[in-house]
Amino acid sequence: MKKIIGLLLLAFTMLESANGQISLNFSGGMNYSNWKFRNAGDISSEPRSDYFFGIAPSYELNSKLRFLIDFQYSRKGLGNINNLNQDFRFSYIDILPEIECKLLPYLILGMGMNYAFKVNEEFKISGEDWEKTADFVEFVNLFDLGITGKIKTEYKNIFTFVRYNLGLIDISDLEYADINGEISDSDLFNRNLQIGIGYRLDFINKK
Repeated sequence: MKKIIGLLLLAFTMLESANGQISLNFSGGMNYSNWKFRNAGDISSEPRSDYFFGIAPSYELNSKLRFLIDFQYSRKGLGNINNLNQDFRFSYIDILPEIECKLLPYLILGMGMNYAFKVNEEFKISGEDWEKTADFVEFVNLFDLGITGKIKTEYKNIFTFVRYNLGLIDISDLEYADINGEISDSDLFNRNLQIGIGYRLDFINKK
């Protein structure tokens, strides 16, 4: 958490020394997430929904381009693995540096990276309470990395967006054994769709 606060202060310091419109963006919404399995036989899962909220300092480079760093608390996961009625959820602190390009006064495209740090991991069997997997075994590594793409609309200081995060690295050390007892390293990748709404506060203008 100290590292996250340090990065946030660094971002504000960098933006303070820049010349241009500086804003603070507050957002929240829904995650729709799942895993992509590789070398994992016929393992299947279903997407599950959860929430996120974030704060993002941004800097207007020119009339078309804007740079921002979104700091989010984000819960992702998956459900019903192999039809066993088990759900998993994973809480992350996500850091998302992005470049936004304004195509029209109300339409913006964005691309960036997602640096994710896991802070909690839980599972639930249908009809029971959530339990921390740390009491048994942890399935997901502490760090994740992905690329993001975003479509955003703005009206005055209110905005809505859809963002997709494509995980690039294997997030688990789990191994898979087939019916013959052959063991292989299975790869698991995060996939996450965000639908959000937010408000932009323009509090410094040095132009």
